[in-house]
Order: sequence, then structure tokens, then C-alpha cells
Amino acid sequence: MLGRQMSQALAWRQGSICLFCAARTRVQPLLSRPFATSRPLSKNKPVGKLRRRLKVILEKERNAITEEEAATEQQDGQDESLEDESATDTNLVKPKAKKKTAKSTKKTTKAAKKTTKATKKTTKATSKTTKKAATFPGDFGSMSLKDALLSATSESHDDESFEPLEIRVLYPEALAFTPVEVEKPPVPMLSYGLDRVLFNPGVYRLQDTRSRVYNFDPYLEKIMPVKEFNFDALSEYKTSSKDQDLLAMTKKTGAKYTGSTSSMSGILQHFHYGLSSFRPLNHGMLSRDFPSPSNKFSRITLGPSAVFLRYKDGAYAIDDDKSYDSPNIMSWLGHSLEKLLTTERSEFERFRRSNTETPAEENSSRCYHYTKQGNILMRSQLDAYDPRLPGTGIFDLKTRAVVSIRMDHKEYEKGAGYQLRHSTGKWESFEREFYDMTRATLLKYSLQVRMGRMDGIFIAFHNVDRIFGFQYLSLADLDEVLHGQRDTTLGDQEFKLSIALVDEIISKATAQFPNTVCQKKEALEHRKYIC
Repeated sequence: MLGRQMSQALAWRQGSICLFCAARTRVQPLLSRPFATSRPLSKNKPVGKLRRRLKVILEKERNAITEEEAATEQQDGQDESLEDESATDTNLVKPKAKKKTAKSTKKTTKAAKKTTKATKKTTKATSKTTKKAATFPGDFGSMSLKDALLSATSESHDDESFEPLEIRVLYPEALAFTPVEVEKPPVPMLSYGLDRVLFNPGVYRLQDTRSRVYNFDPYLEKIMPVKEFNFDALSEYKTSSKDQDLLAMTKKTGAKYTGSTSSMSGILQHFHYGLSSFRPLNHGMLSRDFPSPSNKFSRITLGPSAVFLRYKDGAYAIDDDKSYDSPNIMSWLGHSLEKLLTTERSEFERFRRSNTETPAEENSSRCYHYTKQGNILMRSQLDAYDPRLPGTGIFDLKTRAVVSIRMDHKEYEKGAGYQLRHSTGKWESFEREFYDMTRATLLKYSLQVRMGRMDGIFIAFHNVDRIFGFQYLSLADLDEVLHGQRDTTLGDQEFKLSIALVDEIISKATAQFPNTVCQKKEALEHRKYIC
């Protein structure tokens, strides 16, 4: 008995004021995924029952509106009859009564106007609801992603017309990454017996910390200061737009765009983030001594990157935007240490400024690999070669400064005392340098290796004053961190798709601004062209 009284009381208190409130309280909302290709999730009610309820509510609203319109018409007819009677009785009524009747007629006309406005608003509301009901899909499972996107834009912009979206599917198996064979001078090889590092996993120390025995020539330990090295003796690096041989090769191969590994690796990184859905880094190879490693890329790596498309004789050269880059101690040492690792001691001493003998012009700087995919021709400079490595036998040389130098390269003298003493650990260890490299530059290195059809990278760890050790990372080692597997198939497919997307984007930019210099900025949520 008490339960029945409580239910009656609750039913009385839950009474709605208007039909819209009743629909809102009685109809349970759909829990659906936006733009989903599968059937929506409904909570306790199927879609058919909800549609029938919506139809019943709309019919009730239409009936109410028609009743209101009929009432307003009757009211207008009564007002007109009252005005006629007042006009005929003006001679019989006193002056004060005339004033009162005029006021009453004015009030009735105002009330009639208000009712007409209210009916117009209700008709507009019902027309909107009928439109929405008409566009209400019967089966969400039959709606594709493209149709959902187009319907969303048409509902938000009813008066504007939009072109349909062009959606295509790319298959990496259909993309050809073909090398362009050219004659090239011999590629230099490692000196001082450093080739042993190529075939031994892990870090190879220059000097054993326990026995103090050198594994390689002690001459490698002391780095020649930057002020003493003659950088003018090295051949000048040519960007894509200044390399006449590259532009001629572009015309010969029928490509429309050309770029180097350094100019294209920055924008290709952002396609990895999108295609892999920000795949977390794999740090399973780190030891337990390393506390709480982060599986995300560093913030500076996720930052936007920009390139210039420079029109040169019917082709576009892709140049990296270095407006905010300035030479520092690490970039200078990168050039000198690469020369140190690939030349003998006597030959390297000729690059010292105090030496009167000027070294001969090197031909190794002209060693390039050219590769084409779609409309893009890529150039990759070859640093070192070993015929025993699989594939082309080419690998890249990289120098890695310690964390104290990288954090404050302008005042690098303060951090020159930082040394690598341990194999593992958070500080003063090779593991720390490898961990920082995975979050910052390892993705760029892997892209450069693939563009140059190389086998891996050779790394030299230093603190500006001395070299501590070396490590060789093959392409499988790089993919283990970036893609979570040693099989390079996934990384190869993602790389080819990224090149195809870059080709598509810059083609649209040059079609909109033909024969001009364009700057392309690529970021996570920021894409624009500046011409």
C-alpha cells in the first residue's frame, strides 16, 4: 500500500510542463560513437522504439500547433466584431465610455499580435524538428565514415555548398621505392680498427675502466679542439636548391621534387606520429637500474618543422628551414669527428690549422645515393662503407655529445667534465645517452637510414674533450625501439606511405601556387603553406 502511494506521488511530481520537457525526460538518450562505422550503442532501448516515440511526440506537437492557430483565428474574428460594434455605438456612448472602449480594443489587438508571434516561433521550432527527424538515420551501421562527415557538415552549414571529400586508399605494396644508379667515387671505410664495432652488439669502450687498457688507438681519445681544426679544407655542403647535379638528375629521372635526407627527415617524423597513432617507444632493452623511463618523444621532437619549396628550372627543391638554427659546438665537432674516424692519423693531422700542408680536395663528399618514389627524388650522402655488412654495406656516422653538453651547448666548457663511467644507470652511463637518443633523434636517424638505403648508424660518444666509446645500431635495432619489433617490414611500409603523403601535400601546394617559392609547415595539428 505504501509503495503504491509513493509511486503515485512520484508520478505526480515528475509531471512535465511542456512537450519538449516530456520528450527530454521520458526518452532515454542514445549512447553512440560519433562517426562510427558500427551499429550505435543503445541503453536498454532499441532504435525502432525510440523512433516510434519521436514520431508520436512530433504528431502531438503538430496537433497542439494547429489548435493554437484555430484559437488565434477565432480571437481575431471576435476582435473584428468588437471593433464594428464599438464603431456603431459611438453616438450613444458618453465621451468617457468612448475612451474606455478604445483602450480595450488596443489591448486586444496587442494580445492578438503576441499570439501570432508565438505561433510563428512554434512553427519554426516544429519545422526544425521535422528536418532533424527526416535526417534521422534508420540504421547507423549502414552509414560510412565519409557519409557521416558529409552529413555533419551539411547540418552545420545548410545554406553553404561544399565539395565532397576526396578519400583514397594507399597500399604500401603498390608504392615503388626504386634506386637510381649513378657512378660514384669510392666510399671511405673506418680506420683504427673500428670495424670491430660493426659486428659486436652493445657499447665498445675506447678504454677498459678496470684494467685501463685501450681497445683502440689512444690517439682517438683526445679530440682536436674546434679552434685548431681547419674547416675551410672540407668541401662545402650544398643544399638541394644549390646542387646543380641533383637538379640535373631530377630532370633526367622525370621527378618533380627533390630533397636531401636532412631536409626531409624533419617533416617525415610527423607522419610517423599520425600513421602509428603515437606508438609508445619500446624500452625493454633498458636495465632495471634505469628508473622510470618515459615512452614518449621529447617535446622538441614533437615541435613543428618547416621546409621551403624552391622552384628551379621546372622542378622544386626541398630545403630545410634553418631560420632559427645556428652553428654550435656539436655541429662543428660532427664534421671533424667524421673525418677523424675515416682517415688515418697522418692524413687527419693535415687538417690542423698549424700544419702548412693543405689537404687535397676530397672526393668522398660527392658520394651520394639517389632514390626515387613517385614524384620525389631523394639524395643521401654516404659516410662510410664496409663490404661485409648486408645490403649496400653503407652506414651513417653520428657523434653524440653527453647530456651536460647538450643541455647547455653555448657554455659547453662547464659541462666538459662530465664523463661516461658506467654501462647502466641514470647518470654518467652509456645507457642514459642511449635513452635520450631514443626520445629525441633516433626517429630521424631511422628515416635517414631508409632514405639512403643504409644498414645502420655508427655512434661515437664524447664530451667535446675526449671520446668514451662507440656503438653500432642496425636498422633492426632502431625499429625495435620505434616500432616494437626487429622485423623491418612495418617500418618500411610506414616510410613509403609517409613519402607518398608528402608527395600528395606538396603537389597540392604547388598546384595552388605554381612556379613560386613555398614554405610548408608540418605539425601535429598545424598545417599551412606560406608563399
